[in-house]
Amino acid sequence: MANCVLEQTVCSAKNIDALNRSVIATIDVPNGTPLTLTAPTTAGSNVFTASTPTTPFANVWLAYSPEVNKLQVGKVFGGADPRNFTNVANKPFDAFRPMANVDVIQVTSDFFATAPSTGSTVVELDATGFVAKTTATSGYTGISFKIIRSEPMTIASQTGYGEQVTAYYLECTAN
Repeated sequence: MANCVLEQTVCSAKNIDALNRSVIATIDVPNGTPLTLTAPTTAGSNVFTASTPTTPFANVWLAYSPEVNKLQVGKVFGGADPRNFTNVANKPFDAFRPMANVDVIQVTSDFFATAPSTGSTVVELDATGFVAKTTATSGYTGISFKIIRSEPMTIASQTGYGEQVTAYYLECTAN
């Protein structure tokens, strides 16, 4: 997955603290990356360990931190374009748990391992990432989204002009 821009359009995590976590990963993690969390084992720590989800891809959290400059050993993660942002390895960042039949997010096309095509209506997680499909997979019980619509997202620039990029509104249907 490239660096996705994710907007919590209507999300329970905006109002329910229990749906937000501070997490840490051993690799750089772009926003929108699906995660499985392990509770902290160190006394007094509230930072969960993030890893790649496995089958059945349920109870998935998504990386979601403000897209701001971060300087780490001479490298800037972020900058004027939020598509350059990533959560730096071994540093705490935020994640939220999408709630089924409630949450709506807007994501750029970099969210998908297989991007939506004409007729795509559902999004499911597999070992490669989020995949847009025309029909749901029979027996699939993991995190999934319904594609509500495609609508451009404006990526602001320091020059005052914005760039229109392909983006999608997704409603969480299972997690």
